[in-house]
Amino acid sequence: MPYFTPLLVSEGDTIWTQGEEADAMYLIESGCLRATYTYEDHTEPLQETMVAGTLAGEMSALSGTKRNATAIAERNAHLWRLSTEALDRLQRERPDVAKDFIKLVLKGESITRLS
Repeated sequence: MPYFTPLLVSEGDTIWTQGEEADAMYLIESGCLRATYTYEDHTEPLQETMVAGTLAGEMSALSGTKRNATAIAERNAHLWRLSTEALDRLQRERPDVAKDFIKLVLKGESITRLS
């Protein structure tokens, strides 16, 4: 947990915008986020709701790619932010934990197994 920082967001707050460089991933403790994906070949944007217990923005943060969606708080939410800098620090300071964390993220498993 020392690598995560708490973040309280209000309904309607934008967490990230499609096309931005990824600078963090977020664990949703409470509330929910809505991701909206806009593609040139779709007439309607695609939407996904992310609820408590979900890790959001992890793939673009891990891969160093631009955000593929815009994420907005659907309701007030308590998030835990893991910046890419903090992830780099985790990899330097605790490579064993970082390896297990990344493996769980990529497998889509619960990160609570690390605690």
